[in-house]
Amino acid sequence: METAAPLLSIEGLTAGYAGVPVIRGIDLAVAPSQIVCVAGSNGAGKSTLLKTLIRELPVMEGRILLAGEDVSGLGSAAIARKGVAYVPQVDDVFESLTVRENLEMGGYLLASSDVSRRIETMFEMFPTLPKMAKRAVRTLSGGERKLVSLARALMPSPSLLVVDEPTAGLSPVATETVLGSYLPDLARTGAGILLVEQKVNEAFAVADYGYVLVSGSVSVNGTCRELLDRGDLGQIFMAAVPAHNS
Repeated sequence: METAAPLLSIEGLTAGYAGVPVIRGIDLAVAPSQIVCVAGSNGAGKSTLLKTLIRELPVMEGRILLAGEDVSGLGSAAIARKGVAYVPQVDDVFESLTVRENLEMGGYLLASSDVSRRIETMFEMFPTLPKMAKRAVRTLSGGERKLVSLARALMPSPSLLVVDEPTAGLSPVATETVLGSYLPDLARTGAGILLVEQKVNEAFAVADYGYVLVSGSVSVNGTCRELLDRGDLGQIFMAAVPAHNS
């Protein structure tokens, strides 16, 4: 079967702060309907990778391609218009606004006539949202807030969803819902998902492909099934042993 062309291709990406590289030579790809997870310990470079992808940091070396187009020099607004949506770990919702108002804010790239239609689509995709539509987000549980943040990011119908640590601070039940239900459901719509997650076993259990960063470089990558079957994954994750793809 022919493999779908990547929505996202990262080639030899080097980036960092004030001219000092934090990530080096990163190669990574995300295809339509695919969940790709980037894992690594604190300081491994995961946040730097995402910030460079959404253009909060400049590319020092390498390229970022969306559907084959080099977007390495574009700004964050242009990247959003190219179909990339970003869900940060924190500040991912407007706490003082209602759920519906948060979704309306997520539709800022849409024509005003399309906003209501997309909200109804979000309500159909996530049946618990209509019951919360008039509630202020600050009154919601952690799992409910994360649902709102995902739905808000999906308002402009992105082709690629970039999600940073979606389970941070969530209960085990909410973590299972986000990783085991929300993200796979989104992937089934055709969107590609690039996920950064600390809960490696839980994330790799639902993702299709994984990359483990150590000291700013890809230490090992493969299908998540292959990675979970490795006996040395925990040691690699903590940079205790050199890694080699099998």
